[in-house]
Amino acid sequence: MSRPSTVGSDAEMQLAELQRKYRIMEGNRKSYSEDSQKTIVQQRQTIEKLKQENNQLKAEIALHKKRELAPMTPSMKKSIHKAQEEADFYSHKIEEERIMADHLKREIEMFRKQSMETRRNMGGVNAARENTRNVDKQIKILENRLDKALVKFNEALAQNKALRTEIDNLRRERVVFDQIYKKLEKELLEKKMEMTNVIEVSNVAYEARDQAQNEIAALRAQSDREQSIFEDELQDLNQVIDSDAKLHLQLRRASILRANAHVEQINALRAKKAKSQISQVKDKVSKQSKVQSYEEAFQKIKEATGTSDIDELVKNFIVSEEQNFSLYNYLNDLSRESEKLDEQIEEIKVEIEKYKGQDEASEELHKKLVKEYDEKIAACREKTEKQEQNYQSVVRALSIMKNSIVSICNKTGCNAVIPKELLVEGVTEANILHYLAIVEQRATELSMMFMNSTAYAAISDNQGETRSQAQSQATSSLFNLQIDPPSTTADSKDESSDSEDDLDDRPLTRNELREKTAINLIKRNERAKKKKK
Repeated sequence: MSRPSTVGSDAEMQLAELQRKYRIMEGNRKSYSEDSQKTIVQQRQTIEKLKQENNQLKAEIALHKKRELAPMTPSMKKSIHKAQEEADFYSHKIEEERIMADHLKREIEMFRKQSMETRRNMGGVNAARENTRNVDKQIKILENRLDKALVKFNEALAQNKALRTEIDNLRRERVVFDQIYKKLEKELLEKKMEMTNVIEVSNVAYEARDQAQNEIAALRAQSDREQSIFEDELQDLNQVIDSDAKLHLQLRRASILRANAHVEQINALRAKKAKSQISQVKDKVSKQSKVQSYEEAFQKIKEATGTSDIDELVKNFIVSEEQNFSLYNYLNDLSRESEKLDEQIEEIKVEIEKYKGQDEASEELHKKLVKEYDEKIAACREKTEKQEQNYQSVVRALSIMKNSIVSICNKTGCNAVIPKELLVEGVTEANILHYLAIVEQRATELSMMFMNSTAYAAISDNQGETRSQAQSQATSSLFNLQIDPPSTTADSKDESSDSEDDLDDRPLTRNELREKTAINLIKRNERAKKKKK
């Protein structure tokens, strides 16, 4: 079993090799026949031209022969000699062209025989048609693949366009967000500076308030000290006044007693004068009573003052009166000073209340400004958070876009044409448009490669009209995306099913296309052999 299979595989390989040689020879034959036909046409034109020139030369020679009777000039001899040389040259050239034409005819005949022999070896006249039909089927399969690839390519282009639009929108939004962020940052900096100034002003106000409170406390302490000193002095003065009042009361009592005694003395004198005329006896009695009254009054003053001398008693009375008057004046001065101190205390209290009001007003203003700045800072933070959320969404969209671009590059084989610098950097915001341009260029190259492959397959046909139709069909399939479906015969169904089962959703590379094409050709040849058997 192994030997027949080996022989069959050798035969298939030989058949494939013969088919390949046949295609090559057929192509060479067509190109050589076209070149030979062109050469023969050119040679025929040259021969006709030479014949005309030969006839002209013959006519000129005949004309010269007619003129031989006339004497020949050197110029005429020279022209005749030149004409003969040209005639010999062109006759020799005509002979060479005839030999070349015969050689080309023999080669054409030999190529025709080789072509017939190759056709017989390949299985007859219909082998080329069957091969052409198989090639047409393969072209239709490849056109179906191209259709799918173009659909994917168009989807990729649409997605690429949408992504570019989204990138442009995101860039514009980012510029706007950057401007808003810079504006908010500037406003935040200004607010911070204003807050710093307000804090400095409030600190100065606090320092002034503390200084005023310290001054008020010092004034209060000084006032308390002065008040305590004043109270001590006032207490001392009250004690002095009390003692002076007691002394004054004693002196007043003494003066009253003395006045009473003087009144009594006057009354006694009056009584004495009134009664002087009554009797001298009564005068004596009244004198004794007056002396006795004086003695009693003096005795009382002596007991009150402790002084027995009347002059000294008078001096003491005068001194005490002067001292009482000076104490009275000092008391009035102390009262005035106390009133002044009370006025100063009231003024200090008014100033304290004034500073308290200013402190409360500045503190309320500070609280109000701090509240306003806190509200503005909260609004700025909220705006910043919103901008940060928008920025994060943009970053996520760019990340998804980058992953999609990397996947497309891997599927289309763009890594081979991407510069090393970009491969090292990867897909970034700076080079994402460059990557998209490379993907688009790669898709265009794949489309052109498929168009060239269809045009090359069409060259193997027998007629040049088929080649132009294949090119126009490939071009229309590329740009119009109107692909003719495969034939509904059994063979085409089997082949298309076999080839389509191997397809996946990704576009194939050049090597994969070559491998699958070779596999499909081998399968077709095997089926053709089985049918012949």
